[in-house]
Amino acid sequence: MESGEREEAFEKQDVGDLQRVYDYLRGHAEIREILLSGGDPLTLSNAKLCELFQGLRAARPGILIRVGTRVPITDPLRLDSETIAILNKFRPLRLSVHINHPRELSGGGDALDACVSAGIPVHVQTVLLRGINDTAELLAGLFRDCLDLGLTPYYLFQLDLAPGTAHFRVPLTQGLAIYRQLAARISGLGLPAYALDLPGGGGKIRLHENVICGERVTDAGRIYVLKDVSGREWGYPAE
Repeated sequence: MESGEREEAFEKQDVGDLQRVYDYLRGHAEIREILLSGGDPLTLSNAKLCELFQGLRAARPGILIRVGTRVPITDPLRLDSETIAILNKFRPLRLSVHINHPRELSGGGDALDACVSAGIPVHVQTVLLRGINDTAELLAGLFRDCLDLGLTPYYLFQLDLAPGTAHFRVPLTQGLAIYRQLAARISGLGLPAYALDLPGGGGKIRLHENVICGERVTDAGRIYVLKDVSGREWGYPAE
């Protein structure tokens, strides 16, 4: 979708939805933060970003705004001084940036460093990908580079079960082994939480050895049985 088409969609479709969001925030003081993601918020123009942030601030002046984005990596020039000033104006605000490999910092590192220098915290989310970053050595290098730029490694995600991505999936037991090796290579400051969004809407859990409580064979193949914090069981492919 081109930029103009995104703006038109924002105008025609999202305005009513956003008003319902603002109304909901006004009526639910227990909500302390809001995540802007889904499509990438930074693909909007600065004018539309300001409009969105102003609406959120009017509804809830002190709410923490989290912006999930890949734009600093895919289009670093988009994060220019004007955009950074807008982000800074609407603090408390934090960026959650998706970075999978150290090479991605060669283009986006300066833009993210500028955000940190402007007082905008940046948290890094990484997806564990087979053949891309599935070694403790590479991940340790990525997270050290992030620390050097003032970025906070936040989550290392086990791959979601999105259609067409199975060839990138690292087996769960291998992922746990990589995470153990990573923990031995890097300080706690650079060690993100290893996590999984449970299939079927189970929510996010942190992965560790004891989270696997069994195995089961289904029509779709062998699965691990994972247990969330409430004790409910969920399935995840074993291979």
